[in-house]
Amino acid sequence: EFNGYPNGIVRGFRCLGFFKDEEDVTYSPVQSWNTVMPGDLKYMDVNGDGIINDDDKVPLSYNSTPRLQYGVGGEFRYKNFTAGVLFRGTGKTDYYIVEYTDMAGEGIGYIPFRLGESGNVLTIAADPRNRWIPRDYALAHGMDPSLAENPNAEFPRLQYGDNTNNRQFSDFWKRDGQYFRLQEITLNYNLRNQLLKKMGIASVDLQLIGTNLYVWSKSKLFDPEQAKYNGLKYPIPSTYAFQIYINL
Repeated sequence: EFNGYPNGIVRGFRCLGFFKDEEDVTYSPVQSWNTVMPGDLKYMDVNGDGIINDDDKVPLSYNSTPRLQYGVGGEFRYKNFTAGVLFRGTGKTDYYIVEYTDMAGEGIGYIPFRLGESGNVLTIAADPRNRWIPRDYALAHGMDPSLAENPNAEFPRLQYGDNTNNRQFSDFWKRDGQYFRLQEITLNYNLRNQLLKKMGIASVDLQLIGTNLYVWSKSKLFDPEQAKYNGLKYPIPSTYAFQIYINL
């Protein structure tokens, strides 16, 4: 346990990047999972005992509940027309794209080919700019060698099947979950005329409402409100409704 931190703090490993080569693997602290290779994730030996294990986990972030939530809206009127707009957003919130458990549940992440050769794999994994690849592999497959061994790649070395080392919970997989959403726009026209009065109707409101119209976020693959589920939840749809209110 860690004193001085709030309840539900998320713990994991500090990631130093990728193993550069075989020499880097040989002279680095031993990592407690499967045999590592160049392109695998390298973690910090926090306690300096030469072994990377659960004793090296440190607080990485708060849980997935946003520490800041806000909203702002307004209504504008001109004669019989009324327009309303509502924005809402969050700040100071993170999510992870590997397996984890918190108060919200579990998500297995989207590490490509984790379950073998078959299964759903995001197309971003096909782009060599997004994954760590050996230089000799790039040359053998006609890839631009400048893309090889990218220290800023989004994915480590890929393989068919589970790589226990690379899916350890670490800040390598940490992402910014804050967003600013155009939640709703309402357009209303209040119709009044003599015909309606003869019918005993004071007025009729014709209303068009759009919800979840746009979101500004660093999360580009999934809706930021559901990004922590890594695609395991149905996306939040945009909806449009036309409503008629009869005022007697």
